[in-house]
Amino acid sequence: GEYDIRKDEDQEAKEAECLQLLVSAGYFRARIRGLSAFDKLVGGLCWCVQGCSVDIDADLLFHEGSSIGQKIALTEKIVRALRRMRCPHAIEPHQIQGRDFVHVFPVVQWLVTQVIGRRDQMTADWRQFAVEQYRLLQPSAAHQPASQPELAAAAAALADRRAQLKAAFPTQRRLRKPAAYRGAQVPEETQVRTTLLEYNGGLGTGVTGAGTGAAGATGAGGAGSGAASELAEMGEAGQQKRLAASLVGTIVGLQSADIQRALLDFGVKQTELAQQMESLRQLSPEQQQRVRDGMEERLETARQQAEQAAERERAARERRDVEVARVAAAEQQRADFAAQLSALGAVAQDPRAAARLDRLVAAAEELRQREAEQKATLRAEAAELEAELARLRDRAAAAGDVEAEAANSERVAKATEQAAAAAERLAAARAQLAEASRACASLRRRIDEFPSQEEASQYMRRLLELAEQAATLHRQTKQFYCLYNSACSLRELLEREIQLLTSVEDNYRQTERSPAGRQELAGQLEKIVESARQNQSQAERRLTTEKAKRDGLNSEYLRLVESERRYNKLVKDFRAEAAKNERLSALSAA
Repeated sequence: GEYDIRKDEDQEAKEAECLQLLVSAGYFRARIRGLSAFDKLVGGLCWCVQGCSVDIDADLLFHEGSSIGQKIALTEKIVRALRRMRCPHAIEPHQIQGRDFVHVFPVVQWLVTQVIGRRDQMTADWRQFAVEQYRLLQPSAAHQPASQPELAAAAAALADRRAQLKAAFPTQRRLRKPAAYRGAQVPEETQVRTTLLEYNGGLGTGVTGAGTGAAGATGAGGAGSGAASELAEMGEAGQQKRLAASLVGTIVGLQSADIQRALLDFGVKQTELAQQMESLRQLSPEQQQRVRDGMEERLETARQQAEQAAERERAARERRDVEVARVAAAEQQRADFAAQLSALGAVAQDPRAAARLDRLVAAAEELRQREAEQKATLRAEAAELEAELARLRDRAAAAGDVEAEAANSERVAKATEQAAAAAERLAAARAQLAEASRACASLRRRIDEFPSQEEASQYMRRLLELAEQAATLHRQTKQFYCLYNSACSLRELLEREIQLLTSVEDNYRQTERSPAGRQELAGQLEKIVESARQNQSQAERRLTTEKAKRDGLNSEYLRLVESERRYNKLVKDFRAEAAKNERLSALSAA
């Protein structure tokens, strides 16, 4: 029931190769640093399986930090999907859950190959479909030269399509320029860059006075990093909340270069298309036909690039929303944990420390009670002494006796000494109470630092149960596979037998009337019998081999049982001799 998970340099190298393969295939979620290796691996496998048009019955953006049961169920679904895809590499659910990348790497490599092949196949199919649709819509375009009205209609259609593209992808204000970037004191280059950022432009190109070509390409990297810091201060025009600078930088860094490259290519293609439309009317009909075909192909390429750019932009926005949701969920979870920790009391986990803590708490309560009682007693004694002092003063004033005054002075001094002694006892009691409280608080902190033994043992038991359950399911699955293979073999044999009997029945009546037919039928039956005998001999050989394996395993099992019996007997004899030795040692010592 234990997994063989080797955490060494080979595992780390294979893990890096697996993640690199997933990223190269297009699963950029594997580059998120906050995700665990299990979440990246399982997410990449689900994405690859769904990219091959195979249903896995699992959400691609699953929740991170799943429980053990959810992880086991998800890995089992992935393994079932791989078997439906006829993956040549065998893999088990516990290898995915245990992150055994040495065995997972061939599966990831095969899946990435399948995804890329499937993507190329779909591209070829769509291209062929588009060509067929074009041929259906333009049946005579490839055989007859286009006339002037047809060229004018084609130019008008291209102009309408260009207007539709401009309407579909208009210039929209995405962000707001902060007050710090307004005014005459701001450099002109910064003003131009922030203005482009307001309209979702200039994310990957440098802004200069008239620099293009190589100069613009050189400034792409610096402008992308500068735009990330400026985007952190500019909120979206239709939203009230703003993203943190680090989060915006992360989102911009994901696909900003690809998006900007696609947008620049699209703009260049549009400019070239407009120039070709102007020069189209100055060519001969044959040249116009060739140019028209080239323009159709370029227009299709530009349309595909525009769709890809829009798809990348939507994907970037979705990733940004996911990051914002994850940050909010993390903050909420942290607040919940803080509230739970503040609400939970200190639980004593060590029995001896708990008993000592209880004794200290009882002693503290007893000291508080004694302090209260002593305070009440001292207050009563002080009141009595004050009353006695007042009576003595009244009597001394009335009698005027010097001796009585001296006696009263002695009593007052004695009462003062008693009050001072009581105050000292009270201070000592308070000091003792404070020391006990400090010791109690120190023990509470020390107990809180260590985990609970009951909780640790409970987790250990649960992990062992899950491991045993996984091993049991694995063993049952193997038994089911063996049973299924046996049933399939039996079914094939029965179908073959039914086909043979049906063939014999159909041919018997036709061959019964002629001797040659009967002889041919007899020969066929002899061949069938010979084939059946060969199959029987092969099955008997396999049966003999399996019986030999079973006998060998049984002999090994009996040998191990005999070894266990001898071991138990030796342990019993050793314990008896040890007890006898202890008795003899006790007698010799006496």
